[in-house]
Amino acid sequence: MNNYLGNLYSSYLLASSGQITCTGLSSILDNEISHDEFTRFLNDSIGSHELWLKVKPTVRSLSTCHSDGVLILDDHIEEKQYMQENALISWHYDHSLKRSVKGINQLSVLFECGGFSIPVGFDFVHKTEYYENKGVVKRRSPENKNSKFRKLVSQAMYNQINFEFVLADSWFCSAENMKWVKQTHKKNFIFAIKKNRKVALSLAEKQKGHYQALSELIIEDKTTQTVYLKGVDFPLSLVKQVFKNKDESEGCLYLVCSKEGLDFSQITTIYKRRWKVEEHHRSIKSNLNYAKSPAHKANTQQNHCIMCLFAFYEWECIAKTIKTNQTALKQKIYIKAIKVAFDNVQKLKQKYIPA
Repeated sequence: MNNYLGNLYSSYLLASSGQITCTGLSSILDNEISHDEFTRFLNDSIGSHELWLKVKPTVRSLSTCHSDGVLILDDHIEEKQYMQENALISWHYDHSLKRSVKGINQLSVLFECGGFSIPVGFDFVHKTEYYENKGVVKRRSPENKNSKFRKLVSQAMYNQINFEFVLADSWFCSAENMKWVKQTHKKNFIFAIKKNRKVALSLAEKQKGHYQALSELIIEDKTTQTVYLKGVDFPLSLVKQVFKNKDESEGCLYLVCSKEGLDFSQITTIYKRRWKVEEHHRSIKSNLNYAKSPAHKANTQQNHCIMCLFAFYEWECIAKTIKTNQTALKQKIYIKAIKVAFDNVQKLKQKYIPA
């Protein structure tokens, strides 16, 4: 990866509020660097290794100063409705919309520590295989997202990232993922879990095969219950969090924690830090032009998305240093740019429009 061109491209992502094109970036630089050079840059190989080399000094520094780091994993789908379908841009089921959408499905890994949210890994869902379903040919990925989840946790361990918990929503709450984190890597986790999962209330009940669905349990508010999840060998701490939805309806969130001895408040407080990945998804879309590249090739489109992670890291460092957030920082840059444009328009009107 060409670091010089990468730095220019990430700055373009941070500064721009419109469509991101190599021609546009070249124009900003008065064509001192041709758009073809930036096109070749986006066709180059950019991966997790390059991102890790970029963020590693900050991750190490945060780990030295703080001991409460957590690893947050989640995926998001960025809709690209009008782009031609390929291995990267294909149809995915969006649980938030409860329908399938055409777009890019990316898994993100954030290291949250000392108030900083640092992207330390990623993966994309590539649907490279074809199969027939009721006479219709569809695409699918040869690797499911839970397998990618385990690879990303292993990558974080290989990079010696110092974290205490892995946080994820119910999509990644499989028994295999739990055992992978706890038994393979000797780390703890707090996962959201669906209410239809079956648990035993004691080791004796587990050995007898007596399980019941979470929804059938009576759990007192703000208490912790030790349970044995079906398919998991070790005990888990279960809490039930009741909350109000926007429409005033009552919602319920079940959380399981692999570390014994934590109470309701500790478990829910730690899990609340998972929200940082939602802020990350929103920022790369709203502030960093994640969806505004017109590139059609899968490799070029993917590298644009990866460069948004580089830009997110840079924006996070700047925002935290001057004690603001990424959205407010973007707004300040935008207002300054508008002021410059406004002044130029005023000068042109005074010069060319008769009084």
